[in-house]
Amino acid sequence: MAFRPERDVPLAPLTTWKIGGPAEWYAAPRTREDLLAALAWAKTEGCPLTILGRGSNVLLPDEGLSGLTVVLRHYAPETVLHGEAGDGSRLFETGAGFSLPRLAREAAAAGYGGYSFYIGIPGTVGGAVVMNAGFGPGDERQTAHRCEEVEALRPGEAPRWRPYADFGPTYRHTALIGSDAVVLTARFRFRERASAESLRQATAEHLAMRKRMQPLTRPTAGSVFKGTSEGQPAGRLIDEAGLKGLRIGGAVVSEKHANWIENHGGATAADVRALIVRIQERVQARTGIFLEPEVRMLTP
Repeated sequence: MAFRPERDVPLAPLTTWKIGGPAEWYAAPRTREDLLAALAWAKTEGCPLTILGRGSNVLLPDEGLSGLTVVLRHYAPETVLHGEAGDGSRLFETGAGFSLPRLAREAAAAGYGGYSFYIGIPGTVGGAVVMNAGFGPGDERQTAHRCEEVEALRPGEAPRWRPYADFGPTYRHTALIGSDAVVLTARFRFRERASAESLRQATAEHLAMRKRMQPLTRPTAGSVFKGTSEGQPAGRLIDEAGLKGLRIGGAVVSEKHANWIENHGGATAADVRALIVRIQERVQARTGIFLEPEVRMLTP
């Protein structure tokens, strides 16, 4: 049966910020065949293409998105845990829509540590690969230290596997950002053997840290700004500027973590964008540092 996208589908409920207008055209593929058909349809129709995972780390415009929006939160058609290598490590292969908490649990189930930091990130493998998700500059807990290969598709080409290093991952950036390549599959290396008890403890500690430090009870998109190249956390700079609680419309700088913006009900993308600019202006006036957004701000 020919691929047929849906029309005018609300996207705000599919984001963690609960903000944004509808998709002009919408697809949520579950199989590789469906995903490739959706991408081929967009190319044939000359439609702009937007790829979303679980809708975290992204701000959708109030007007919605033109063209085809492909949501990959259900796209994890197959997972493969490869056999043990000579060094005791194993490769884990999965689709772009596989959730990061599930990736952490798969590593633990196989008896490997080093993945517990993913347990509280509400994103997907595809999103993590594109932005090199993880902790701050210089921190070992980044996707670049775990992902080995990526299968990506560019318009008019066949899917191709490449080493993740080919995409030049640095802190919160890869060459995939802003490109026309779509991540289909990724392979991660499980290296650190660990006991079941130590894995349970590491997971519990990480979840407790997130609950203690992050505003998890309101709609947010995670960290809004990158840390500085010198390693200064954006949250500390925002806090020291006295901006906790600053509000524009329904968007509020979190009292719990200054680098998070909460939707206190009815917040619009325009509210969030205005608050981001206000934060940048106030921090720059105080410190001379211009905070670079980490969150993706999409246009209609």
